[in-house]
Amino acid sequence: MDDLKGKSYLHIDLTHEQYEIRKTDLNTTGNYPSGIALATFLLSVTLPAGTDPMSPDNVLVFAPGMFAGTPYPGATRVAIASKSPLTGLWAGGTMGGGFAWALSQTGWDAVVIQGRASSLSYLLLDEGRVFFRNARDIEGCFFSETRRKLEETWGEDAGVLCIGPAGESQMKFANLQDGFPEASVRGGMGAVFGAKNLKALVVRPYVPINTGKAEAFLEAVLPSIKGARETESAHSFEMQTPHALRKLNHLDALPSRNFQAAGFSEEWFNALESLDTQKRSCPGCPYACIYTVLSKEDSERPENRVAVPIDPEHLWALGPLLDVTELDESLKTLRACQEYGIAPVSLGILAAWMAECREKNIDLGIGLDLEPKFGDGSWLPGLPGRITENPVIRDVLARGVSEAAKRIGPGSEVFAMHFCGEGLSFIDLRRGFWPLSFLGPAVLIPAQNNGFPSDYWLTADGNHKMIQVENHWALLESIGICKRVGMAQRNFHENLLPLCQLVSVHSGAEEFVKEWGEKCVKLIQAFNWREGWRPQHLCLPKRFLQEELATPQHVYPALDAGRWLECMKHYFTLRGWSAEGDPGDTQP
Repeated sequence: MDDLKGKSYLHIDLTHEQYEIRKTDLNTTGNYPSGIALATFLLSVTLPAGTDPMSPDNVLVFAPGMFAGTPYPGATRVAIASKSPLTGLWAGGTMGGGFAWALSQTGWDAVVIQGRASSLSYLLLDEGRVFFRNARDIEGCFFSETRRKLEETWGEDAGVLCIGPAGESQMKFANLQDGFPEASVRGGMGAVFGAKNLKALVVRPYVPINTGKAEAFLEAVLPSIKGARETESAHSFEMQTPHALRKLNHLDALPSRNFQAAGFSEEWFNALESLDTQKRSCPGCPYACIYTVLSKEDSERPENRVAVPIDPEHLWALGPLLDVTELDESLKTLRACQEYGIAPVSLGILAAWMAECREKNIDLGIGLDLEPKFGDGSWLPGLPGRITENPVIRDVLARGVSEAAKRIGPGSEVFAMHFCGEGLSFIDLRRGFWPLSFLGPAVLIPAQNNGFPSDYWLTADGNHKMIQVENHWALLESIGICKRVGMAQRNFHENLLPLCQLVSVHSGAEEFVKEWGEKCVKLIQAFNWREGWRPQHLCLPKRFLQEELATPQHVYPALDAGRWLECMKHYFTLRGWSAEGDPGDTQP
């Protein structure tokens, strides 16, 4: 981990079935140490400007965090970065699980994948070599079957990251999964895999983690381990549990019925909280903060069990957003999303748009043999299969809600609740509980203790606060530490510094470590600027600008478009960028 010569990363060319080890210099390592920062840097220098996200030239980068594989709580994570098929902008994030654990034990600081295989293939990374394998035997397989077959072939300790049938069909909101029940990185990474004719990436760990200073490292990490009980009760953990949805409901901050209202049935929350859930933790982490459940279907068929993650955003998107009160229907749909390899939030936003189109008598004209409507979840479990397998339906709906609304035409676009092409999460800016980042939809601001009160985030103080939170988010993603853990720990920077000093020559000064987050943010914005992003592209759903939000407790006015733009300019100025958002030079 301690490398005075910079980083070594693996570059794979699928088109020519070749690979090579490349180096980054020490200066780059100092500015972009690992995780999202390093992944975004390698994406920027490898991807030709203006590349179509679905073309062979698009790039996927995987970069483990600085402490991956060590005893640091929540640190065994891998960052993923690419150009999103949904937005044409930067997409990225980190994920824990078996794939992150395996990749941290390969000796590579990052893996860059470019090109397109001549036929459906998968990659095997083993003992410093790359093997290009035909994926004929797993073509069309659901996610669980794909993973099972590859683990049977290469061993249960192998990390398997793969797509389902949705990714193979290049559905733009398909995702990548490794079998661990944490929410996957959004942005259409599964579609990028599919466009590259890549079914899976299999990694066999073979290099033991060695900090070179094991005793000193354990001593430095001890305060973080000892604080586990206190940390686990923090707000950032609570907001990742099913209980968070009831709390948001009480705060008037849970959008429902495609953002036409806020608030939902108490009976639904009671049913949710009575589920027989199991808690799991990422490899090497003491916090069991991920909830899973077996659907009734799986309980009755033990030979084909799939543990369904019950992430709050996913439950919201397939429950309150669609006014669906039957929890079993939502769980069946979540299971279908997992097997097909589909982002549940994107599917929920698309389904809510379809239901409102029907409600307002707008014909989709795609011959869908399902009846989209609010308050009935019986049609939802079949929707992933229809989109994946029917070419007429796929041609419209697989593009995501933004492009689908453009295809259907005027009248439907106002119901498409997206931000730059990416389906919205449970953020209603009229309520103001959470703001949207001016960096784009891929940057998800972590939960805060008291949220952002209505109107606060459109003020100077709100911009200052948002920048602080974004920088902290980017620091955690760059080092590769779970946001729940990093947001919850007291004395985070104080405890972090000794550890950084043990594994990186660049981390002796506190200010340098603090700069990592800000430099990562600037690099993301520079990528988006290079790809043609301008402030006018960062437009809000028309509903937020045209309709007030009425709840039983309060009426929240529609947003003022001029105020939104002025706030955006002020934010860019505070960042030290131009008023239009040009961050300027980002060379290390």
